[in-house]
Amino acid sequence: MPLKSEARAQFGLDLRRTQTVHMPITRQVETSTTVKATSVSCEQPTVYYDGSCPLCSTEISFYRKREGAQAITFVDVSDAEQRTNLGDLDSEQAMRRFHVRDANGTLHSGARGFFLLWRQLPAFRWLGYLGWLPGVTSLAEGFYRLFLKVRPTISAIMRKRATGA
Repeated sequence: MPLKSEARAQFGLDLRRTQTVHMPITRQVETSTTVKATSVSCEQPTVYYDGSCPLCSTEISFYRKREGAQAITFVDVSDAEQRTNLGDLDSEQAMRRFHVRDANGTLHSGARGFFLLWRQLPAFRWLGYLGWLPGVTSLAEGFYRLFLKVRPTISAIMRKRATGA
């Protein structure tokens, strides 16, 4: 299959093995959602999320309970104490979109951030690798941008249900 041989050649993968493989996350895509950090270094991936959003908090809580999550730092950017170490990430920007900084310090947002997060969690690793297929990241980013438009409505509904109003 050409896709398997391309992946092996480009990323040094043997897709027949079931071992953990860490792939570099530095290629650019059409959505331009990757920014190379110059002042931030991380020993492990860092997820930046809006903890004031009930939907976001629920999703992050789900991921935190999964195998592999102990190797990820989760930062609630709505919490002033946690917001102090964002590096080159603006707090307003962090509140608007999902961001993940990889261990090399490269910042990824939107769909690229999710693909990176999923590659860190064994149960979702297969989903994370879909981002390497041609066009998948761009398509996922389009859906993510549509979701961002309805996120406030979904969050408001979740808040009402939580308070019983």
